[in-house]
Amino acid sequence: MMMVMMMMMMMMMMVMMMMMMMMMMMMMMMMMMMMMMMMMMMMMMMMMMMMKMMMVMVMVMMVMMMMMMMMMMMMMMMMMMMMMMVMMMMMMMMMMMMMMMMMMMMMMMMMMMMMMMMMMMMMMMMMMMMMMMMMMMMMMWGRRGRRKWMMMRTIMMFIIIMMMMMMMIIYLFYNIHISIRAVPAIKLTNPHMTGKKQLVLRTVSNMRYSLFSTKLRHDSHYYSSHSGRNYIRYKLNRMT
Repeated sequence: MMMVMMMMMMMMMMVMMMMMMMMMMMMMMMMMMMMMMMMMMMMMMMMMMMMKMMMVMVMVMMVMMMMMMMMMMMMMMMMMMMMMMVMMMMMMMMMMMMMMMMMMMMMMMMMMMMMMMMMMMMMMMMMMMMMMMMMMMMMMWGRRGRRKWMMMRTIMMFIIIMMMMMMMIIYLFYNIHISIRAVPAIKLTNPHMTGKKQLVLRTVSNMRYSLFSTKLRHDSHYYSSHSGRNYIRYKLNRMT
């Protein structure tokens, strides 16, 4: 057994090392890219200065910035993926050590959630960048007067709405994670829980459950109004 454990440890170490290396490489690449971009920008600026073409210069700057942002985003994504991979590896190892399928599933779910959130963040970031760019463009050579102003306003509105959506999504995920799992536990174990309180809690957790899972919808009628006794009994019956 010890040998197996040792082997596992070694494997894990190896994997970690590899990942670290990869990360380092990524970082280096990123730095290089940045440097290159900066250089390019400097060159462009010099040239533009010579030619006295301010507008074009600014445009080029914008494009460059955009590119840089894109690069950054890509790199971030890559990093995330790497992290996920490491996590998965770890999980696999753990599973080999002790076959906790449930744990595995939970972890996977968490991972997925995290992943989704990250993706969303990234998307939003991209959107924001784009919007900013557009706004800049408008500022620079939109038509003077009312029409330009209207355009600006619409763009701003769009950004704000995006942000709102983002917040909502994150809030949803957060709720699913935190409160769903907490509420039933409180309900069963807390002796000071009166019927009415419990009812409120239950309805809330029910609402939250029914969005994403069938669990509570399935056995909610086994909760008694005063204690968790019926529910526990029912659970025991189901287990045996």
